[in-house]
Amino acid sequence: MISYYGYTISPNQIETGEGFLICRNVPIARTGDQEYLGREIGLSGQNAERMIIVHRSPEEVFSQAALASFEGKPATNDHPPDLIGPDDVGMYEKGHAQNVHRGTGEWADYMVADLHIHDRELIDAIQSGKREISCGYECEYVPNGDGTYSQKNIRGNHVAVVDRGRAGKRAAILDSEIQKPAAEPPERKGKGMKHTFLNLFGLAAKDKTPEEIAKLAMDTADAMEEESSKPKEEKAGEGKKEGGSEGMDESVIDSIVDKVLARMLEEKAAESQEEKKGSL
Repeated sequence: MISYYGYTISPNQIETGEGFLICRNVPIARTGDQEYLGREIGLSGQNAERMIIVHRSPEEVFSQAALASFEGKPATNDHPPDLIGPDDVGMYEKGHAQNVHRGTGEWADYMVADLHIHDRELIDAIQSGKREISCGYECEYVPNGDGTYSQKNIRGNHVAVVDRGRAGKRAAILDSEIQKPAAEPPERKGKGMKHTFLNLFGLAAKDKTPEEIAKLAMDTADAMEEESSKPKEEKAGEGKKEGGSEGMDESVIDSIVDKVLARMLEEKAAESQEEKKGSL
């Protein structure tokens, strides 16, 4: 059956040149006892609402099978409604867990992992303070004969970043500063600049009707065609930059955006005039 347990993402974060976020040494599971409602572990009847102590032994948490089962599993923004599979992973995966292993020193009772986060919304949420972790996994609950249970055959499915995990804020990673790599981020040109422009188009199209989006797309296409038809003048004494013939530099993007915005403002002004006429 599906189960959840939770810990805290530490502030030990690294931002890559592309803007992805790596959270290192995140505790995602631990040994010891925790309390569950009976219904959370599959009990019914009068035991469904009773608090049950569940034990996780080091032998189970750190078994090779358990560690391997979390390797590469999806990182999600909150829990999906059920276990993730190939049919719905694209809807929920915002990154993945990597380098899953047993912690050392004061973290020797914890399974830790690096979380590689690729989704902008989740990156922003983490950097704004959403730090706790709750893992989705499968296991068997075996009665110990004294009213308590033990988890057996733990198998990871996903690692969710949540507002509040089961274990609260106990686990935190060491440093609080976001560390950026020494290397400069790659220059935004070619496909990168096209991607930037598409993002701008998406923002402009937000909350518009299908007809308005179609009109915006046509205006954008016209503006891009105008720019692409202009001859590119090279600076005196300089050859073409590598990849320059295939890229879109920032001046081109700015020019296209200015044209599209100008057309949008003209249309808005025309709409306002029509509304004024209608109110007379």
